[in-house]
Amino acid sequence: MRALREVVGSGGGRRGTDCGGAGAAVLRSDAAVQIFGLSKRFGKNQALKEAWYSVKRGSLFCLLGENGSGKTTTIRLLTGTLRADSGDAFVEGHAVGGGSGNSASRSTVGLCPQFDVLWDKLTGREHLEIFAAAKGLRHRSRAERTEALENALKQVALHDDGDRQVGRYSGGMRRRLSVALAFIGQPKVIFLDEPTTGMDPVSRRLIWDMLAAAKTRATLILTTHSMEEADILADRIGIMLGGRLRAFGTTLDLKRRFGLGYQVSIDICPDDAIDTSPKTQRLIEGHPSLVRAEIKRRVLWHIMALSTLEDTKAGLRFRAPRDSDAMLCDLLENLEEHKKKTNGNFSVDIALPKLEEVFLAATCGQT
Repeated sequence: MRALREVVGSGGGRRGTDCGGAGAAVLRSDAAVQIFGLSKRFGKNQALKEAWYSVKRGSLFCLLGENGSGKTTTIRLLTGTLRADSGDAFVEGHAVGGGSGNSASRSTVGLCPQFDVLWDKLTGREHLEIFAAAKGLRHRSRAERTEALENALKQVALHDDGDRQVGRYSGGMRRRLSVALAFIGQPKVIFLDEPTTGMDPVSRRLIWDMLAAAKTRATLILTTHSMEEADILADRIGIMLGGRLRAFGTTLDLKRRFGLGYQVSIDICPDDAIDTSPKTQRLIEGHPSLVRAEIKRRVLWHIMALSTLEDTKAGLRFRAPRDSDAMLCDLLENLEEHKKKTNGNFSVDIALPKLEEVFLAATCGQT
């Protein structure tokens, strides 16, 4: 139960300093990406409304949001393919959005766009050769270039298909090639706009492993509709709605701020599973029916604000309020002491809210 106490007692952490405000107009040495009041309008549609935040170097930042929330607009502004109406943005210290600063920043940036930009008549290897030349690999020796291309194909499991025309690739293969193109040349900042869309579970896991490993040498900005993907990969998450950043923080921080509380399960050994032989007769206090009653009493004593307490054959289920950290820690210690004293056969599991719940809470009813 020590691990459970560590989860409950870890705290949500304060709102990260990576989410700046209007006063954060000074470039930070530890930030790879910084945005100061960035805005963009398309006609009457305000696609992005005064975004202010920064992304720490060597981290993976994920933007979550429904279609039209401003995720892709943000990526286009930060990669210089779209000019902002107002505000400033910097990628590795270079200003983006046009001019010489934008040109300088492109040498440090990789991009996997939302929709694949590929040529059907070219092979996967030829695509990589073109992008490698654009990223400066043409100045390296032939052996170094060949090794870089081979490694890129292997990373996305396209080594055996590198000499096939892209027009014969499946949707998932095309997506994997787009990810490989974003990584070629070892850019310092890599933007990935829904990179795993259309991939099968095996390919998706391959790309997840690739992204997780890449954080040691690059900063990654990821957009996705997959809550699982964001939960697994992201160091920090931004939730967007209507062009505005509605929430920002670590996964744990967001779950504690917007979740409905901890989901607690106490599994109790059923009566017919207990060993009642004379040699191994348990203490009467450890009988499952008595254990259940006593645990239920202790739960109700410690957690005052329970909305429901579900009593099933497998055990007890309840949701503890998100501000019940201290009460949960006391309950865990109490149950652990009771288990040692009575030899009761039960286990406790505490789960944080799912990211879907956080997303809905952060965006529901807001415009």
